[in-house]
Amino acid sequence: MRTPASPSEGADTQERRCGLRVCRDADTATVYPHGELDVATAPRLNLLLAELRQEGTRQVTVDLSGVTFLDTVGLRVLLDHDRLLRGRRGGLRVANPAAPIMRLLQVTCNAHLLDRPDEPTRPASQSQNTTAPTLTGSSPGGVGHNDLPAAAPVREGGVVEQPGAVMRLAPHLTDRCVDELRDDLYAAIRRHRWVTLEGRDVAVVSAAAIGVLVAAALLAQQLDGGVVLDAPSSALRTALSGYRGARDLFRVRLAPSEPINSVPIPPLPAGWRLDVATRPASPIGGGDVIACRHGADGRVHMVVLDVSGRGAQVARRGAALRRIIVRLLASRDPRQLLDKLNAYMLSRRRAEEFATAVHLAVDLASGWFEAASAGHPPVAVWHGGTQSWEVVPATGRLLGVFDDLDLRPVRRRIPRDGALLAYTDGAVERRGASLDGGLSWLLTNAATSLAGTDATPARHLVREIAASTDDDVTVAALHRSS
Repeated sequence: MRTPASPSEGADTQERRCGLRVCRDADTATVYPHGELDVATAPRLNLLLAELRQEGTRQVTVDLSGVTFLDTVGLRVLLDHDRLLRGRRGGLRVANPAAPIMRLLQVTCNAHLLDRPDEPTRPASQSQNTTAPTLTGSSPGGVGHNDLPAAAPVREGGVVEQPGAVMRLAPHLTDRCVDELRDDLYAAIRRHRWVTLEGRDVAVVSAAAIGVLVAAALLAQQLDGGVVLDAPSSALRTALSGYRGARDLFRVRLAPSEPINSVPIPPLPAGWRLDVATRPASPIGGGDVIACRHGADGRVHMVVLDVSGRGAQVARRGAALRRIIVRLLASRDPRQLLDKLNAYMLSRRRAEEFATAVHLAVDLASGWFEAASAGHPPVAVWHGGTQSWEVVPATGRLLGVFDDLDLRPVRRRIPRDGALLAYTDGAVERRGASLDGGLSWLLTNAATSLAGTDATPARHLVREIAASTDDDVTVAALHRSS
């Protein structure tokens, strides 16, 4: 396919729909999205591509040169319309992706969408600025807060020690208190740069109060400081999640009692320990699914699955898929589990639904395991003897999109004093950071837990990650002792 023309040259018509620039030429079109393609903005692109298809367009190029972030919801829109256009002897291709977006396409086995699969990608540093600023001095992958200045304790009498200030938010942050909140916050930030806000008592938050908190966080960033939310209540976290980019301005420290869900674990022989933890983004549940049980073949089988999207509907679909996975794991031959799961999802095809999954079958007698991945982030093996990680390159296509998953399973061995780590994309995917950067952060912190005496590394990782993301997070760590 020819290189798409720029918006200022070569096209018969130019138009702007849904905030997207379109250049049309006969039965071809080039779409120029701008900014972030995520769960909030992908529906506009979906609508535009549907209109182009209905008007007879058969070849569509989506130029991603102006896109700074693409999540799995935006990816699903591209895949759906590529499939529909191929049914009309056409197709959809993407061009000029940034390096992090290219990595997403490669990890999910969707590099076929590229206009030229071998085309060089522009570095992430050449991407336009994201709408959500990031804190100065963030750790690799944009996760964690160990590198921040420690919040200073409050002395008796309320005097705050340097270098940071600690303030306790009132239970009711209403419009009547925003002026006082603004004055106190701005004064503390100008004096200390770093401010910790204790938010455990917050029950009511107005839009005006959220605006003050966001403006204060921006001011702190301009002064090379920041705002830390210490143990924010569910009301405060919910209010912040309703404003795009707001949560990315803050660092969050969860309360010790913050619930991290456990998953039923089958009994394991001596020398093996499995730690699993999951934290849904919503109190009503999420799209992360994990199931584990002994198989008839003598191996332990574990499936980690991530359903696209958020909200109650995705939580219901995740619960339904988990029931199916458990039944498939109980069958005499679970080796075709991903193919059967894909056939089920295709038979109930929903335009906005797809999933990634990894199926692990572990022989506990020898430590050998087989990994089959359907577009899922790669699992990793910890080698305790050399204190190093090995990323396992199993590949395959997304569930619920293609008839043929093109699975390419791999075999590896968990060494003694080693571990197998599996997770969902919420553990590694961050705005402003590459997937490789997020994975590097995850493996570095997992290594610290596994090299020590931590009996619950997955739980500690999920608690740390959940403080800095509004996505579902799941981590599973299977450890083999020496």
